[in-house]
Amino acid sequence: MNKINNVKNAIKVSSFIKSRELDLDKTTRELWPAILALKNFLVSANSLPTTGYFLRKEDKNSWEYFVPKEKKSFKFFEKNFKFVIEVRSTPNFKREEINNLNNQKSKTFTSFHLTELINQNLNSKITKMVNLDYDLIRAITSLSLYLPIILGEWEAKQSASIFVTGHLTQSEDGKIAKKDGSPIWLGGELDKMHTHRLRSLHGSLLIGSKTLKHDNPQLNVRHCEGKNPDLIIFETNDEDFFDKKLFQLKKRKIFLLCRNQREMSKNFKLKSIIKNIKFDCNKTFISPKEILTKLVKNNIHSIFIEGGGITISHFLVANLFDRFHLQTSDKTLGSGINSFNLPTSSDIENISAFIRTDYKIDEQTLSDYSKVIP
Repeated sequence: MNKINNVKNAIKVSSFIKSRELDLDKTTRELWPAILALKNFLVSANSLPTTGYFLRKEDKNSWEYFVPKEKKSFKFFEKNFKFVIEVRSTPNFKREEINNLNNQKSKTFTSFHLTELINQNLNSKITKMVNLDYDLIRAITSLSLYLPIILGEWEAKQSASIFVTGHLTQSEDGKIAKKDGSPIWLGGELDKMHTHRLRSLHGSLLIGSKTLKHDNPQLNVRHCEGKNPDLIIFETNDEDFFDKKLFQLKKRKIFLLCRNQREMSKNFKLKSIIKNIKFDCNKTFISPKEILTKLVKNNIHSIFIEGGGITISHFLVANLFDRFHLQTSDKTLGSGINSFNLPTSSDIENISAFIRTDYKIDEQTLSDYSKVIP
């Protein structure tokens, strides 16, 4: 068997959906306050709301998220709402007011169930929507990309598990960096915005040791509203390890995955933000599953794996991704670091199949892979 170097070729796909064009700029920016409002609502919620609403008024460019009380009248649906998106968590929930609203505003109102998001059925439904206002369709398309992550984290918290999302940006020929490991800008501004949104939706963020060494990233949220995730870092013996930018960020909680606790006397100011997660010092490889198990014990219920290729590949082979986003640039590098990087190609036989949805973003493609739920 030939060795697989492109992560796209390593992933088996059980079904494929070509979505509507995704607007990661204007539409998603306008939706973002409402998306964060849903995330904040679920932080203290023990159960999902029967219904929630994404609302946009005629005189505003941003959306809001609203959860009505069980017995509250739907008088809040005034004529000044331009768009209404209803999200249901129960299968047969009906209100006469909503049915009337649907009849009156058929082009600016839509409703869907949470399972349609989780199973990616919503994307198939979106492609068949021909009567809805186009701006409303664009909004639903953005929600179909981000809401599963928020819901996944909430469900993981209820079940004492962890929701795992991966992300890579690669060239058309499957490269993620130059041959010497130095980074190259492949995705453009929209991909950068998308990456920062993913950061803000997760409780923690992990990168591989080589990505930390070559990129020296800050790993904070700068291109959208949202909280900075806790950082999960593989400890190395590099002399300049604690000189990296992320260690200079105040009030960031950093979990170090380590086999031996390093001498930190000269870095005493960092002690308040660093927590060591220890592993067997005799092991040459820390398994992804063992990492996740220890993170859950530290009350972490969502993690964003932001690279690099080796780290993504190990999590992929271990079948630990609930969601994986692959941005493919229209650029070709020819030579460079492969997006899929494992010692052998036989491991790919163990990778479970995914449902794949492709979103068109200008001249690039964002592929959203979701785990097949039995």
